[in-house]
Amino acid sequence: IEVGTHEGKPYTVTRLLGSSLGALFERLVGCDKVGRWSALEVLGRIVLRRLKDLHNGGVVHGDISPYNILLGPGPRQGLSTLHLVDFGCARPWPGGGPVPGEVGSM
Repeated sequence: IEVGTHEGKPYTVTRLLGSSLGALFERLVGCDKVGRWSALEVLGRIVLRRLKDLHNGGVVHGDISPYNILLGPGPRQGLSTLHLVDFGCARPWPGGGPVPGEVGSM
């Protein structure tokens, strides 16, 4: 993981992550209802923990969607977890200004 500037433009290098939560949702459509809701409950709790940590760190993401949440390596070998990505609309919290959005966005 690295951050810096190249020719005056900022860049961030992160570990390679996997598919999006949106892609995972598409795969869950084929699961039975009980299995689907169990998976969604677990995933929802993980996303809420990530957002809580982010907000407690003084940042609001500003563009949460299933396609800005990616599967990737977890804290222990062999476990996966969810990672928030695309912080282009992120603002400091408290005190960040409004971020333009579209109808239906969060």
